[in-house]
Amino acid sequence: MKILVTGGLGYIGSHTIVKLLKKNYEVICLDNLINSDLGTKKKITKIARKNFKFHNLDITNLNDLKKILKKYNKIDCIIHFASLIYVPESLEQPLKYYNNNLTSLINIIEIAKKYNSGLIFSSSSTVYGYPKKLPIT
Repeated sequence: MKILVTGGLGYIGSHTIVKLLKKNYEVICLDNLINSDLGTKKKITKIARKNFKFHNLDITNLNDLKKILKKYNKIDCIIHFASLIYVPESLEQPLKYYNNNLTSLINIIEIAKKYNSGLIFSSSSTVYGYPKKLPIT
């Protein structure tokens, strides 16, 4: 099975890729390195003892996204982690967050439709405010 992971070098994405590789999935990672580091790719490969495809890409650019994914004839599932998540900054720069988070999601939905892929969308728990109890159910 071929899995596309956006934001794959971030904290949650990198841990997800390790698990996928250990389960023998073929992984394609897209990350623009805004909130991550290229060194994470080496760490994932070392931990999982397997390699994966990586593309430094801003998925808000649909044309670039289509060009890269043209290399792959099938994507079974997309796990979308590529979002800006820092709440204080989002309050200061709401249009930046709106543009990045919504545009990237819309583009990924279009790609999922094109490849007839399953889609897993991840959202930060910060959208729920301050919970009365943890964990949030």
